[in-house]
Amino acid sequence: MALFHRWLTLRGVGRHPAQQRVGARGARQEAPASDAERLHRAASLPIAQLLVELNTRAEGLSAREVAARLRRFGRNELPREPAWTRWLQPVRSAVSPFNVLLGSLAALAWVANDARAAAVIGVMVVLSRVLRLMQEGRAHRALERLQLMVRSTATVVRTPSGHPATAVPSPIEVPMSGLVPGDIVMLAAGDRVPADCRLIDSRELFVAQASLTGESLPVEKDAKRFGTPEAGLFTEPALVLMGTTVVSGGAKAVVLATGASTLFGSIALSTVVQTPAGNSLQQQMNRVGLPTSEVLRGPDIDALDDAALDRVLARTRVAARLTPHQKERIAQALKRAGCSVGFLGDGINDAPALRAADVGISVDSAVDVAREAADVVLLQKSLLVIDAGVMQGRAALCNMNRYLRMAASANFGNVPSVLVVQLIRAPELPLMRQRASWPVTLASLSVLAAGISLPFSPLAPVFGLAPPPTAWFAWLPLLLGGYLLLMVRVRHRLVARPHHGY
Repeated sequence: MALFHRWLTLRGVGRHPAQQRVGARGARQEAPASDAERLHRAASLPIAQLLVELNTRAEGLSAREVAARLRRFGRNELPREPAWTRWLQPVRSAVSPFNVLLGSLAALAWVANDARAAAVIGVMVVLSRVLRLMQEGRAHRALERLQLMVRSTATVVRTPSGHPATAVPSPIEVPMSGLVPGDIVMLAAGDRVPADCRLIDSRELFVAQASLTGESLPVEKDAKRFGTPEAGLFTEPALVLMGTTVVSGGAKAVVLATGASTLFGSIALSTVVQTPAGNSLQQQMNRVGLPTSEVLRGPDIDALDDAALDRVLARTRVAARLTPHQKERIAQALKRAGCSVGFLGDGINDAPALRAADVGISVDSAVDVAREAADVVLLQKSLLVIDAGVMQGRAALCNMNRYLRMAASANFGNVPSVLVVQLIRAPELPLMRQRASWPVTLASLSVLAAGISLPFSPLAPVFGLAPPPTAWFAWLPLLLGGYLLLMVRVRHRLVARPHHGY
């Protein structure tokens, strides 16, 4: 909901006319209304008053006025990431502890004249970067798919420049990116609504809002009817939103908001340890019915700040009639409460919540934006697949635990052996004439560090591991000091001894 708030508050009246009033001289007056009420107010105002606030007229804007508003409010395009930032993605993906470790091993192998090992490690680094780039590219592809949905034309009514009062307005086709707040658009069956608009006139208009609400049935819109704030934005009869599609009928509407200031654009802006279950399914099914006090509606969320929402969600079981950003806000509130959040969705309206949840789940039949925003895509229409996936994940974690234990115990003997040779540096030991032992030492220490740190990780409860007692660490400096002292003594004995060969 924070992005929804910025969508209404950071833009001028051209971005959202109910937020500010623009007089003939351009003077602005803030309208004292909450976020959701501003949209309802713009949809419930008389047409004449709304046109005055937008500083427009039913005959449309002139070319000169359109050019001025384009400079002021920008083009009707979804927000895009600057092109130069994509060139930085390989650099960002390379800066990770795993890649730094592999790079260090490759450098040591190259210094030790082990080109084959350096090449193998280099391939591992490249694969790691490619995999991370693929993961980061999912969000960018979701945004690009949203942008492709609005690349089309719109029919607008414009008046010729020079004499707007006496000129005859004419409908023309313009790119959707050229629309500005205050434009008069004509909608017909099959058209995609180019911006957030208020209906001026309508004729048996039905609009499909599945891209925003997920509901497959079209909704009737009427310019002469008015909804209530409790009904929600999507059920407002006189309001049509960007990204929806006209199924039948026709209408004439005035543009309220364009680009990132629309509800559709705000969705594009947001499309950047499992907790144990409390009760079994059988116990939950025994609870027939829910108290109405545990139901939270979308309009109720608009009146709550983050702190109040956190308190209300603690006693809420069902949330209904939600906008996309209300879903996202609920997911963020649950995460602040320490919950591990999973969200299942298949529509564009679910994309913000899919991104905000710890685990976003979608299905293969969902829209492209939802699939790209999800972490898990179900190929079967059954939630039992998730249970099987969790079991596979636990099996992988157990195998990882076994490997770390085995590798740590095996390398525990390798590390002292290599360190002995490094400290002695006796000419009788040909291993020290090469540097091949350096990568072995670093790799062994890395495996040991991973094995030692496992009891301190969040996975420790899964494996039943407990950290060693704190008193054990007091002996560690003594053990290391004694080990180094022993190695120094051995080195002096070997160096002082005459060389007789071996």
